[in-house]
Amino acid sequence: MIRIAKTLSPQRLVQRTLTLTGALCILVGCAADPSLGPQEKLPTAQDLASRLHLAANPAESAPHDAFGDKAWWTVYHDAELTAWIERGLRDSPDLRIAGARLQQAEAFVAATHAG
Repeated sequence: MIRIAKTLSPQRLVQRTLTLTGALCILVGCAADPSLGPQEKLPTAQDLASRLHLAANPAESAPHDAFGDKAWWTVYHDAELTAWIERGLRDSPDLRIAGARLQQAEAFVAATHAG
């Protein structure tokens, strides 16, 4: 090791040491995880369905009190943030308006290229 250290620059020696240390950490981390081994028995479809609580209608399985429906920004008690969120909700187009704007832009581009 001393002979190698004399032929390598200090920066190169540090780089190699860190590379080897990182590779060793990754290998040790993977080897220490017992869930990475082979599974004895694969779960059946019924087991998965019972664990996931699958419903025939996705609307039935969706939570009724979704996080996106809550006014989460009020937790921060920030008037500026509240103003920005309210402006975004007020001024944001729905899907039909966005589609109409896209068609309008495409027609504009087609007219520009045509003439």
